[in-house]
Parts: sequence; C-alpha cells; structure tokens
Amino acid sequence: LKVPKEKMLAMEDAAPGAAPPSASAAAAQQPSQANTTNHSGGGELGFDLDTYISAYTGHAKITRLLWVAEQSAANDALLRQEALRIALDESKRGENTDLYAAVCKEANLEPDAAFIASTDARAAARLERLMNELQIARNNLIKESIRMGYSDVGRHHEACGDFDKALKAYTRGRDYCTTSRQVASTCVDIVRAALFMGSYTHVSNYAAKAESALNAGTSSGTSVDGVAAAAASDASTASRIHCAAGLAALDARKWHVAARRFVRVAADGPPLGGPDAASSRECALYGALCALASFDRGELKTLLGKSGMSAQRGDVDGAAAAASDDVDVVDEDAAAGGASTSSPASKGGRGETSLLELAPEARDAVAAFVSQRFAVCLERLEQLRRAAELDMYVGPRLAELLELVRERALAQYCVPFSRVALPRLASAFGLSVEDAERAVVKLVLAGTLGEARVDVAGGWVARVHEDSRDEAIKSVRRANKAFKRLVGVSLLRSHLVRLPASQQVQSAK
Repeated sequence: LKVPKEKMLAMEDAAPGAAPPSASAAAAQQPSQANTTNHSGGGELGFDLDTYISAYTGHAKITRLLWVAEQSAANDALLRQEALRIALDESKRGENTDLYAAVCKEANLEPDAAFIASTDARAAARLERLMNELQIARNNLIKESIRMGYSDVGRHHEACGDFDKALKAYTRGRDYCTTSRQVASTCVDIVRAALFMGSYTHVSNYAAKAESALNAGTSSGTSVDGVAAAAASDASTASRIHCAAGLAALDARKWHVAARRFVRVAADGPPLGGPDAASSRECALYGALCALASFDRGELKTLLGKSGMSAQRGDVDGAAAAASDDVDVVDEDAAAGGASTSSPASKGGRGETSLLELAPEARDAVAAFVSQRFAVCLERLEQLRRAAELDMYVGPRLAELLELVRERALAQYCVPFSRVALPRLASAFGLSVEDAERAVVKLVLAGTLGEARVDVAGGWVARVHEDSRDEAIKSVRRANKAFKRLVGVSLLRSHLVRLPASQQVQSAK
C-alpha cells in the first residue's frame, strides 16, 4: 500500500514525543499541501484573508496575521493554517528575527538557526555602516545629513523590531529638522514606532506635535480638527496623523474622538497601508463603528452625505407610519429634530462619504440607523462581526461597541413616543419579546430612557414626559425671587452709603 506523503507527514506530527518540524522543511512542503487542499485563503467561515492582508507589508502584516491565527485557533483551522503560512513567508523576507521566532512558535515549528544567524549578522553590519555615516555627518556639523542619518538608523531598528531604539533615534533626529514639513514627517515616524510598541501616550503626544508642525508650515490659519486645510498637498501625512490619533482614542474608549479622527482620513489621497498600522478601508470600518456608538443622527446624516439621505426619506416616513399603530402620543418635534439636527462636523462631507465607500457593509449599517431601520443596521453589523473580530485594534473593543450601538438604537426608537408596545419594539429589532424586555429594563435602570417604566403585564414601555410649561413657570418664579432679593440688597447698600458714618454704625446695630 502506498501512503500519500501528506498523510505520512500528518501521522508523524501526531506521533507522541515527535520533534516539531523545522521552518525550512515546512516551507518546502507548502506547495504540495496547497495543491492537495485547494485552499484559497478564505477559511471555513468565509473570511477572505488574501484580500484583507494584501494592503499591508512588513511588521504590520505579520502582527495582523498572528492575531488572525490566534483568534481563529478554536473555530477555523484552515484560516489559522493559511495565516501562519503567509506570516512565515513574510517574516523570512525581513530582518526581524524575534518576530520570525514568534511565528515559528505559534506554528509549532523549529526556527531556522542558520537563517537567524545570517540575518542578525547582516543587520549588525548594516547598523555599523549607518552609525559610521551618522558619526561622519555629526563631525561635519551638517544638520540635514545628521537628520537623515538618525532617520536611517531609526528605520533600521524599526525593520529589526527594536522599536524602543527606533523611537530614540527618531526623537534625536527631530532636533535637527529645519522645516515644519520635516518635523511633521519625523513625528509621523515616531508615531508609527510608538503604535507598534503599544505606547499610545507617545502616539497622542506626537500626533499633536505633527499637527502643530503642519499648521505652522501653512500661511492660512484655517484648520479642520487641528490639521490645516491648506496642507492638502500633505494629505498622506495628515491621514496618517488622523489614523494614529484615532487608534489611540479607540484604545482609550473615546468613541466620539476616534470617530471624528477616522472619518477625517483623506479618501481621495494616497491610500494607507503597507507599513502603516491600518489601511484606509480599516479606518472606514473603525470610523463607522465608533460613529454608530457615539454620533447623534445629525452627525450620522452628515457622514452619509445629502445624496445618501434623500434616498432614505421614504424609509423614514414608512417606519414612522408603521409604528403609529401601537403608539399613543407622538412628540413630533422630537421625531423631526433628530433628523434635522446639523453638526459642526458637517464640513468635508464629500470626503467622508467617499471614505465610507471603502467599507460598504459599514456604510449600509450607518444608512439603516439614520433611516430608523434598526433591524437592518444590526444585521449589517453582524455581517461585519467576523471581520472585525479578526482585527487586532477593534477586535478587543468590538463587543462593547456593538452593545453601545444596540442601546443607542433602542433609545433612539423610544425617544419620540410616550408609550411603545414591546412586541412592536421586538419586531423592529428582530428580537424576541423577552430579549427586548431585558434590553429595555437595562436601559431604564441605567437612566438612558429617563423616567421610563416597563409594564410587563401590559407589554408596554411608558416614558414620563415632563410638562415643559410647568417647568418654565417654575423657572420664572425662581428667577423673580432671586431678582427681588438682589434688588433689596442693592437698595439697602445704596441707603447705607448715603448715611453719615455714625448713623451707618447705628443702622448696622
């Protein structure tokens, strides 16, 4: 009997006490395994790994692949295998031997000692040459040469995975910058190294310094979120600043700040990706999720653009008409106010809409939320869940973001009404009545719905609306009382000032 080679290898790997295969042997076996399994990189759950990872190179690509492998270990063996294969190939093209060893450990392979030794020797020789060139530049006291020398040393340390030394080299090179554009470019290098280190404090600080440098380098004082509008030629630098600052805000759970940063990434400029921490498409996905969790309807409407909203007007009217069957009192001003509210973030709507085009599912979710089709919105977000869980930046925050979106959607649905039927609420969100009841109770206990009550027996959610006329009358009476007291004190003081000193003492007594 002839046993296929792949089955023999699988039997050897499964044998107890067997040593892990070497990375070079695994690389040699990859073509035959690919032909046998006919695996296209999509995984068992439909995640297109090749399209997702093609936007990245170097350290950013490998770390994202490692995250995908870790997250898919329990439910998608094919995706994990493909991610580790691509990560192993990519790590052998670079100079970061520590990252290569981490990939081998994750793949249960023995690292290639010869490759590590040769790569480290080559990196050491290159570093020695760069340090000699830097020393020559320092001896000649040429600021531009010194700056370029520190930049080359920092990029070498970054390629080797030593981001702490890269950060120090970039910081020293910043002292030799002669123009604002050079300062901004150096700060972007520092931000990139800090992102890969996970030091979000440095990211926020140097992103602000890069913005200041861009502002100082322009003659116009007009700015959009701190980045001068006249710096349109530096769209790539501005986009990287906004992306890094957004990732720092996302890590700090500042959803509104993160959303405003991500949607400012220039959609018509050079696309992010390659060595960057996040691509333009990922920025669109991050921005949409954070916007749904923090923006009001006016800001979301501006994010979509006027043309996108006009197509949804009929859906809004239809949803309101359908809901009127189970509603007692409708606050028309509140219902109309949410759709007509504008925001200071309305500037640059065309660019933001173009950015959302890079993530169609996220764009559809935002459009459905604005048009009050909350079941469709949540369905689109569920379609995004798999891809978002495999993202190393938004994945750890995904459950919290989706919960915030659902809570805001429930609150938005109940705002215009004084009483809403639980079955209608459950139908609007695609939930069972019991799940809708538990979600509404949670909102009531948190105070999100104000003075609301849940009538479990009658199947209603009742909101207590305060009488605005009564509150206005009480406010006027309080103001009148305070004014009378102020006038009395003023008259008494004026009377005391006009009296002689002796009579002032007697009057005081």
